[in-house]
Amino acid sequence: MPNPRIGTILLILLLTTAASAGDPDWNVRETAGTVRIQSTMDPDGNWLRVKPGDLVRVLNFFETGRKGEAILAQANNRIRLYPGTLLEFPQSDENPGLDIYQTTGKAIYTLSGPNPVRIVTPWLVSTLTWGSFTVTIEDGFATVEAHQGKPIIVSRFTGRATILDPAHMLQVDSRAETLFQAAVEQAADRSVLD
Repeated sequence: MPNPRIGTILLILLLTTAASAGDPDWNVRETAGTVRIQSTMDPDGNWLRVKPGDLVRVLNFFETGRKGEAILAQANNRIRLYPGTLLEFPQSDENPGLDIYQTTGKAIYTLSGPNPVRIVTPWLVSTLTWGSFTVTIEDGFATVEAHQGKPIIVSRFTGRATILDPAHMLQVDSRAETLFQAAVEQAADRSVLD
């Protein structure tokens, strides 16, 4: 006769695995300097300090200060935020936690699928399922730099789509002009989290 406890244990394990696989929250892994979070559900609009282990939920803003840095993780995906970066995690019925609005700063996205992640900036939208790329917003333009994989970049002004090869970058400015550069120069940026 089958043991009912084994069936119950298997059911609990299955439900726990299914729940964690589709979790839209991002976990704060590391922080340095000033790092804050704000919930759009907070009627007072309070910003709260963030520490490792905190969760970034849908409908939250996440910001690093002038000297702040952070690393966020969700399943096998990772975001490294540099100083002066602001992200918003909007409500998305199709891809909860996988649509991210980046309005300032610099972030490196390292993704391992299976679902695509969309990064929306004021000038472009970048989509990637697997790989690594950097998005930088500054002085009236957005730059996407591909490291691994081939992100799809779409201009929010013209609708023109481009598939970006590794070691290449694409820049879209506020006048909707797209600028290409064949190869990416290796940056000497050092991080306090390195």
